[in-house]
Amino acid sequence: MLAAVGVACEGSLGSQVIVCTDGESGEGIGAHGEQDVYDRIGEYASSKGATVHIVTFKGTQCNIDAISRVAEMTNGDVERVDADNIGDNFKNFLAK
Repeated sequence: MLAAVGVACEGSLGSQVIVCTDGESGEGIGAHGEQDVYDRIGEYASSKGATVHIVTFKGTQCNIDAISRVAEMTNGDVERVDADNIGDNFKNFLAK
């Protein structure tokens, strides 16, 4: 997420990022319960005028409380999609 937000923030004002995640940080930033990292990512994206949308997958153990903060802080959306119908789910999500 951090890398994607960093790239988007280098673009023009109003850039958008769609982060697809299972919500589990396997290693690195946020892996050890460092919840405040998501607040810092959200603050940075917001300060650069970027919007972060979060897409998670139904049936996963997603830590949505932590990662959704980024979307909230940047006026982004949080969407849970069905992996079996991912094409339709993304089509609907992108249409928003």
